[in-house]
Amino acid sequence: MRCIIAQGVSWSTPTAHTVINNVSISLGNEKTGLAGLNGSGKTTFVRLLLGELPPTAGTVERFCRLGYLPQSFELNPDASVADLLGIAGGVSTIAQLESGVLDDSVLAAVGDAWRIAERARIELSKFGLGDIQFERRIRELSGGETTKVLLAGLMLSEPQFIILDEPTNNLDLDSRHALYEFIHKWPRGALLVSHDRTLLNSVDQIAELFSGSLKIFGGNYTSYAAQRQMEDNAAARGMTNAKKALRKTIATARETLDRQNRRASRGKRTAARSGQAKIILNALRGNSEKTTSRLVAVFERKIEQAEQNLEEARRRIRSQNRVRRCGCSSYRGFVADNHGPRTSCRDRTEWLRQDDAAEAYRWRN
Repeated sequence: MRCIIAQGVSWSTPTAHTVINNVSISLGNEKTGLAGLNGSGKTTFVRLLLGELPPTAGTVERFCRLGYLPQSFELNPDASVADLLGIAGGVSTIAQLESGVLDDSVLAAVGDAWRIAERARIELSKFGLGDIQFERRIRELSGGETTKVLLAGLMLSEPQFIILDEPTNNLDLDSRHALYEFIHKWPRGALLVSHDRTLLNSVDQIAELFSGSLKIFGGNYTSYAAQRQMEDNAAARGMTNAKKALRKTIATARETLDRQNRRASRGKRTAARSGQAKIILNALRGNSEKTTSRLVAVFERKIEQAEQNLEEARRRIRSQNRVRRCGCSSYRGFVADNHGPRTSCRDRTEWLRQDDAAEAYRWRN
């Protein structure tokens, strides 16, 4: 059964910065890990899947009951464990019965109340909190205990698909192992947003968010890391080849134009010694200048294409593998003089390093 189907989903900020770009995914009974660098849009994507954010483009359809544990949550410190579990009414009924209240409404509700309380104990015990008092206040709990109570409450809602956003952040080692065991035994679908490699090694596939796009890797985190390393190596080779191609194109342009300039100079001297009429000399000079201009235009296009190829190669390098060397002043000069406005230097230096930009700038000037 498919629980969530997202098709062509995009989302942009009010300032038109694209965070999610044309993403499609179908989630069912498999366990999926959502990976990506901090700031890559993982939580935004989760909110789109849940319907908390409307997509800028595309559709998200949900076909089953979802359970969600957010990365961060604001809770009333005076709320009780029973409140977090969603069983405060049942706990109140049991308390009334134990205090001697025997009216019809209490007696009618007490059966369900006992069953709910017993289920809550079972779920809490899975996370090592089987003996916690339902009356305890949130302010008395550690961050890890609060997370575990929320997880237990999530299970009480009987979800058909769960989404956990960084669930191990506040957990100690024992609690993490309890969560690993819970995920291992979970029989339905799940989307786990995490940097915890042990947790991600329990999934069936990894969905990686990178530069707004989503790519699916079959297998757990170990398999994903191996596949990604192969892709990174290929991307690095592609960038090296693109860099060599740019420099070779610039060198060829210089050599060709140098030859043309020497040829033009020789022709000018020869024509001057030949005593030809001035109108003929001017015509020859004009032809030479046209030839030079055509060559410059040809190599401008080739260099522009080589720069685009290099930029595209750099886009395939994941952020943590990029070498950043700002060269803003040189790059701004070459952009302003030769290409008109582009994106800011801060953005562009992610893709075009100073030495490559300066090389093109020196040839053009």
